[in-house]
Amino acid sequence: MKSTHLFSPPRLIFLVLLAGLFSFPNQLKSDPGVDPDPNRNWKPQPAITPTVDRLAIPVLPEHPTQVELGSSLYYYHCMPCHGDRGQGLTDEWREVWEEDHQDCWAKSCHSFRDQDEVFTIPTTIPPVSGTIHFMQRFAKPADLFEYLRLTHPPQSPGILKDEEYWAITAFLLVENDQLDATAKVGPLAEEQTRRLYLGVGSGIALGIVLAVFLLNVTKKRSRSLHPLP
Repeated sequence: MKSTHLFSPPRLIFLVLLAGLFSFPNQLKSDPGVDPDPNRNWKPQPAITPTVDRLAIPVLPEHPTQVELGSSLYYYHCMPCHGDRGQGLTDEWREVWEEDHQDCWAKSCHSFRDQDEVFTIPTTIPPVSGTIHFMQRFAKPADLFEYLRLTHPPQSPGILKDEEYWAITAFLLVENDQLDATAKVGPLAEEQTRRLYLGVGSGIALGIVLAVFLLNVTKKRSRSLHPLP
């Protein structure tokens, strides 16, 4: 008869491994250097909001619209005083500039210098966007165009080309919800309207010619099917 051993080597190895398996979690809890749940203290990181460079030079497309051209011209000739959003020369806007450019009325900026190097600016420059008071001064786009041409930029009024003043006019009208971004003002608008009328007129003329042609064809066919006695 074959004898059996309760603690034979294979069984003994199995029991040792089993005991170690059940004791492992308790060892983790007792060991201060091991965290059984490494994700327990994890916290989601706040989303990083990209920083917008409000002084970044605009890049024009290859074939800019009138409004896009006006936006670029506004950046170079209007934005320093009127703000990147048309908000005017506010304290918040001046803080965007380099520290030595923030005081627009300091001796080294727009005051106490030769007139050929500087132009004096008022202490308060009102907004040109988002306010009804600015647009109420101009009954039509031509009035705004003429005002800009005669007064801006203040250091050299009238220095821009007429089409550039019209582009700034279009941009300001769009910013104040007075014009659709795809529309045009000035001579470009007149040319756009003329082309529209020419297109409509040509379409109507072509339609009349086609109608007369079809009418003649119908008459000839009717005569061939029903000849006169």
